[in-house]
Amino acid sequence: MESRIFRGWEYFIGDTSEFDRAKTGKWMKFFNYPDEIDFIAEVCELAVKNNIVAEAKYSLLPSGIG
Repeated sequence: MESRIFRGWEYFIGDTSEFDRAKTGKWMKFFNYPDEIDFIAEVCELAVKNNIVAEAKYSLLPSGIG
């Protein structure tokens, strides 16, 4: 798994070799920012590490909106 910061977002990227982009969806979860930023980072990282999703990201901006 790779972690990368780019333009106000932190990305977690896993193995995408078997990832079918034609069957891709998007989910969003809104949190009480910034009180929960550590939890948000952990959820994104664990989702990729446990192969629930191939990629996840969260905003690093104070408002939580990127």
